[in-house]
Amino acid sequence: MGDFMCTLALAGEAAVLLTVAHALTRRVTYRRWSRLLGTAGGVGGAIAADADRVRAARVGRIIDRVADRHPWRPVCLPRAMCGRWMLNRRGVANTMFVGVEPEARAGAKRMLHAWLVVSGVTVTGRITDRDIRPIARFGDAE
Repeated sequence: MGDFMCTLALAGEAAVLLTVAHALTRRVTYRRWSRLLGTAGGVGGAIAADADRVRAARVGRIIDRVADRHPWRPVCLPRAMCGRWMLNRRGVANTMFVGVEPEARAGAKRMLHAWLVVSGVTVTGRITDRDIRPIARFGDAE
């Protein structure tokens, strides 16, 4: 029963933080909400312990499950923000990236994307079929 309660608590935390992140990205300027993510341009790649990587993977799975059930389906940016805040609370070194496609595909706008990484492993925002270049990084220094 303890593991179920822990998962339930993580899901509740994710639901609240996804809502906050979604509202911030819709109603507040980048300049203001980006301050809530920590050090901009921090050096990525801080090494996390094995237990931290397992914890990060679990947080990422829960965020995706909760976000997929939200009425407004939070996209990559609120998911990455939520993950960063949840992992920071747990002392897990992580780096959040915001990126853009260098060129738009035919007839489309350039895609913006956000993702969260722990020790080189993507926790939220996995993307494989597009070339995304980071334009902002919020992370823990080594």
